[in-house]
Amino acid sequence: MSGRASRPDTRADIAVRKCLERQQSFLMIAGAGSGKTTSLIKALVYLGERHGVRLMRNGQRIACITYTNVAVDEIWADVGKDVLFHVSTIHSFLWEIAKPFQREIKVWVEQQIQVKIAELEEKNANPRTHAATKIKNLKVIHQYREAHSRLGRIRSFRYETDRNFAEGILGHSDIIKMVPKLLDERPLLRKIVARRYPFVFVDESQDTDKAFVDSLKLIDQEEEAHFCIGFFGDQMQQIYATGIGSIAVEAGWGTITKDENFRCSRAVLDLINRIRKDGDGLEQTDGLAAPSTGEGAVPGSARLFIIPMDQDRGESLIRVRRWLASQEKDPLWVDDSPDADVKVLVILHRIAADRLGFPDLFRALHDTGPESFKTGFKEGTLWAVRPFLQTLIPLVEAVSQGNKHRVIGLLREAKSPLLTQDRLIHESNPAQHLSSINNAVISLSSVMSQAGSPGATVKECLEQVSSADLLPLDDRIANLISGNMTADTLGGDGEDEEGVGDKKVQALEAFLNCPASQMWRYRRYLEGESPFSTQHGVKGAEFNRVLVVLDDEEGKHFLYSFDRFLGIADPSSTDLKNTKEGKENSIDRTRRLFYVCCSRARKDLAVVLFSKDVGAARKKLISAGIFNEDAMVSF
Repeated sequence: MSGRASRPDTRADIAVRKCLERQQSFLMIAGAGSGKTTSLIKALVYLGERHGVRLMRNGQRIACITYTNVAVDEIWADVGKDVLFHVSTIHSFLWEIAKPFQREIKVWVEQQIQVKIAELEEKNANPRTHAATKIKNLKVIHQYREAHSRLGRIRSFRYETDRNFAEGILGHSDIIKMVPKLLDERPLLRKIVARRYPFVFVDESQDTDKAFVDSLKLIDQEEEAHFCIGFFGDQMQQIYATGIGSIAVEAGWGTITKDENFRCSRAVLDLINRIRKDGDGLEQTDGLAAPSTGEGAVPGSARLFIIPMDQDRGESLIRVRRWLASQEKDPLWVDDSPDADVKVLVILHRIAADRLGFPDLFRALHDTGPESFKTGFKEGTLWAVRPFLQTLIPLVEAVSQGNKHRVIGLLREAKSPLLTQDRLIHESNPAQHLSSINNAVISLSSVMSQAGSPGATVKECLEQVSSADLLPLDDRIANLISGNMTADTLGGDGEDEEGVGDKKVQALEAFLNCPASQMWRYRRYLEGESPFSTQHGVKGAEFNRVLVVLDDEEGKHFLYSFDRFLGIADPSSTDLKNTKEGKENSIDRTRRLFYVCCSRARKDLAVVLFSKDVGAARKKLISAGIFNEDAMVSF
């Protein structure tokens, strides 16, 4: 193995190995840019070298649980796909544990259905519930009862993104609720986990679900001689509401602090230390080594731009980037290509959608749709957009490149009805058939390539695909373009949200009327080809040039307030109440988010604050002490 596993040891790496040799569970607190994942990988490799043969002989594996599929791939690349390791997301790991216990799963599903029915019946019994809501609730109750009646016919349950109990499908939220409950209730299951996975590492532990953390602690308590947990995380990087944040260290555990920072320039490192000072107080050291000598942090820059709120946001960001390009003598600041390594961080996907030119798509599927639509749209996995992302846009690209082999390959991958073996065998004139396929694809390409405003809509493109029989469209899409779409035809007993079926219909009707041209810009955003990203979406990433946009008015996000955090606005009554009760407030959440954003910068950082009163904001910021006065730029 090579890569990060071969990097020099830090004090934290040595401390981890000592815990592993004593079979001692531990918590590593590692700030941004400290090489937390490197420490985790080095620990995995160390266990493999010292105990791998014995563990494999006993049919045991080392589990490594992380937050995203990207992180899973990253860790796999460094441990060489060794079968000794089980590297997965938390949901996949939990399903791996629960999957053999189908009878227990069925009992849990049955209980969930009964609970949902009881909740809805209680709502309908309330005289304050509107008549229309009662009708919707009755439909959902009927769906749950139908799902309950079909449980006996389900041979085995499976796990997918969205829930559909009637088809034996559990969703993300079900897995995270069900498996910790099974672990808590069944000592045998806890023993099986400990024997199968004597070492369990949890990456990004601050974002891990509390119930799962509690389950792991229970296993550790009961199976101390056979089980070791290693939590790798940083409470200052907990930016998701579902995460546990700080993990309490149990008696006998080790606590390891990794305070190095190998990512950030000196200017950025000093700034993030000031941000963190009133959080947990951890002060990070070292910084990004100068490439010429390998020693000493590169100077870098960290500037704050204060801009009047009544100025055009998009134009203001362009001006800032031009100023930085000139000041730093770095033309890449105004380059939007991925090679430029510029990232503009905004708080909401909506802002990025507006800037990049897919606002109608965003409002249709994210703002209007239910929770599953929001998640699927942000991830690019929603069934309604998949034909465009997976096949139609690549087809148009292949046509524009004159790549006929790629065109046929894409149609074969998509299982086009026009290219089935049976269809080709029965064609009297195969050459003419292939020519008609080519003409259909060229026609589609013409429509989509001209699909700028006021060009073709999503519906018009899908109608052309359907009429030419180019792709085997999902039944739901067929219902969309035929006008037969209803809450019932969309299917799924899926979500707990009231009126979810009607929300789907409303969202999809708006989606059909969106300009198809916006699909191209949406794909560019998903694939990270644009400089824009959300502030939550880049945790774990790093860039040479980072621009963070602070805009409470345009963000309209009640969980965060940059003005309150920076001392420009007073804490809200809710903030004061939460502080008095020992709970986190919007200032705490904003501090963590701001720390994560700023610590993405390797070399240069620019923070753009849109303010109603530039002069007053500047005075408040000077007194807050987070930014040096000579680093503030007013436009």
